[in-house]
Amino acid sequence: MIKIILDTNVFVSALLYGGMSHKILKLITDNMLQLLVSRELFKEVMGKFKDHEASEEQIENVTEFLLKEGIFVVPTIKLTVSRDPEDNYLLELAETCKADYNYQRQRSFGTA
Repeated sequence: MIKIILDTNVFVSALLYGGMSHKILKLITDNMLQLLVSRELFKEVMGKFKDHEASEEQIENVTEFLLKEGIFVVPTIKLTVSRDPEDNYLLELAETCKADYNYQRQRSFGTA
């Protein structure tokens, strides 16, 4: 199965607005993709939803989705390679899990 990591903006777009990002989440629920999540990513997603003034129902939906569909991993390495230092946690997760795909701010890149 393809292991992926999604940036927080994908969750916001999918669960608040629908569209193409929602199709990615559907592939996860259909067991076509395996979603990898770290504690840092979970906290970032929850913070973004609160920043967007999401309803309690929307926050519950994203929490349930992440807990049910995500595979939680504790990154075992530290990286400082991202142009945006605040995104290093995503790369650490991707490298630890040997993710096949890391979708981050309209860019994608595999890890190997």
